[in-house]
Amino acid sequence: LFGDAGRVLLIDNDPAAYERYLDAPREVCIRAPGGWDDREIVLRRDPSRIEYLQADFFDVERIHEFDVGIDWGLIEHFRDADKPAVLKVFQRFLKEGGLQISSCSRNTLSVRLFYRAFSDDLNFGYRELMNLTEFRAHLQQAGYLVEKACTLPAHNLVASRIRHSL
Repeated sequence: LFGDAGRVLLIDNDPAAYERYLDAPREVCIRAPGGWDDREIVLRRDPSRIEYLQADFFDVERIHEFDVGIDWGLIEHFRDADKPAVLKVFQRFLKEGGLQISSCSRNTLSVRLFYRAFSDDLNFGYRELMNLTEFRAHLQQAGYLVEKACTLPAHNLVASRIRHSL
């Protein structure tokens, strides 16, 4: 969404998500990480590089177009039997050797309490909290080669690659 190069494809069939996208600022200032000379970093969004598809994720046919796929908390909304289908769609989008960055909510007391406290606003449907080992296993079973995995305070984060059947 932010940066000076490349293109972005956003897929969501929720009209409210599309409205949030339209209302998002063109520029955001964030605190710079430790070790940077500047205290803030300015991120600029160029809408001319962003394609927003209001569509069902499973119906989008963009075969091997992208170098990077980002999935921030999608897999957690599908039961185990359906997770491979979600991961196959990302594989379909990625070029050979493309990087998939995936995230899911962690199964920790603080995350469980957060979702309970905000259940009226956040729990519209199924959500499965996982530990990092479970999350990695889902990706590996779907054919992803995990390169790096870590935990953030509320999320598991995995960077992986897929090799397409030639």
